[in-house]
Amino acid sequence: MVNSEKNDASVLNDDPISQINLDSYQIIIQTLNQWGITVYAGVTGGGVVHLLKYLSPYDETVKDKPSIITIGEYSAGFIPLGYYLQSGRIAAAVATTGAATKLICCGLSDCKLHDIPAVYIVPVSGKETIGLSPLQDTSEYGSNILVQLRAELPDSVFVLDCKLNLKEQLSLAKNQLGRFKPVVLVLDNYELNICDIDSARYIDSSVLQTTSGDHLNTFLRCFRQKIEGKRLVVFVGEEMARYQKSKELTTCFCYRMHAGAIWSINGANAIHRKTLMVMVIFPSVVMMKRSHCIIHWGKMMYC
Repeated sequence: MVNSEKNDASVLNDDPISQINLDSYQIIIQTLNQWGITVYAGVTGGGVVHLLKYLSPYDETVKDKPSIITIGEYSAGFIPLGYYLQSGRIAAAVATTGAATKLICCGLSDCKLHDIPAVYIVPVSGKETIGLSPLQDTSEYGSNILVQLRAELPDSVFVLDCKLNLKEQLSLAKNQLGRFKPVVLVLDNYELNICDIDSARYIDSSVLQTTSGDHLNTFLRCFRQKIEGKRLVVFVGEEMARYQKSKELTTCFCYRMHAGAIWSINGANAIHRKTLMVMVIFPSVVMMKRSHCIIHWGKMMYC
């Protein structure tokens, strides 16, 4: 169960003004930290990267700091069980969409049968992907993972899909942990990101109005102003290859915008072999920084 009465009193009772500058994922991490949950286990991926970027690598010498043990999903699913039996403290397991979620749930089943409180964090495909046949489709047209999770834990699956109701959903999850039950926090990243949109980051459509009819040059000028001081990177996904003259388009854009290009395995079919502005072949090994501006063409294979 959650560690102390002090934690019980402090969870989510903070002044809302103090959380106004935090995004949804920071609030989740902060809340679990207040419950005494600082150990996470799993592997990052497109569905959970926005959450895990706020965690440090696990270090035994550093206590009570939210951190993650990077380990395969199947093993990660059992770490909350063993950690609780050894220390009496709750831990969390994290997996991205698709097969990774299925693997991590093996440990979830054991926690249910042994009445061990644990937190499992998994994402789902957003509503914007319906009808687009995403590779890791978790909707009712794919694995329908939400229904599967609720079939096993009818009272312990909580969908986090809005910053405004995080307090309510996390409070309900905490009650289940207090009853020695595992809980699943389901991230609907599309809805969470809508709530976190900062309109200041986007170009005001009024600045794109032009009477000269030269919309392309106007866009390029405004776009360059918006990304001034940042390194522009084009990430080419697999679906870009379906468009005619995709190789010429990506090459022309990279040269015109002085941009680097990275691509997924199948996205390579939309990259001209003679393109000189290429950075790397495999985007998974690139460490993106705040100084980078990313443009994504075509669907990512692993999200």
